[in-house]
Amino acid sequence: MGRIFAAVIIVLIALFGGVLGIAYVQTMPPPLPPQALVDAADEPAGPAIQNGYDVESGLIAKGDYIIVKRSCTSCHSGKLITQNRMSRDSWLTTIRWMQKTQNLSPLGDNEVLILDYLEKYYAPNKKGRRANLTNIEWYELKE
Repeated sequence: MGRIFAAVIIVLIALFGGVLGIAYVQTMPPPLPPQALVDAADEPAGPAIQNGYDVESGLIAKGDYIIVKRSCTSCHSGKLITQNRMSRDSWLTTIRWMQKTQNLSPLGDNEVLILDYLEKYYAPNKKGRRANLTNIEWYELKE
């Protein structure tokens, strides 16, 4: 008798969970339409920029960064861009992955602008073990 009771409880829990899941899916908003071309002139009153960086996103404030900011940071932090340095092909692969698995809408004409920006400002660094030392104050050793 105890096994039958346990089985009935499990079936009821599974049914209740299924009903909740269906209700959740039915209340989800429809997917967003493909993004229209973002016009950099639409940025209200100019973004805050300090030392060449957009204060809000951390992106290098050059070129089409406003398009990148609007297209990318609406879903994730700008730090995901600034901490990663990739080739153009790797950025494109990342965009395709986000479109496939994270519901990123097609970028339309913005895709080329975004890739151009990322390739120019967030490409892999091509340098040796460390950057050369600068602003060094040398002093003479006394014997």
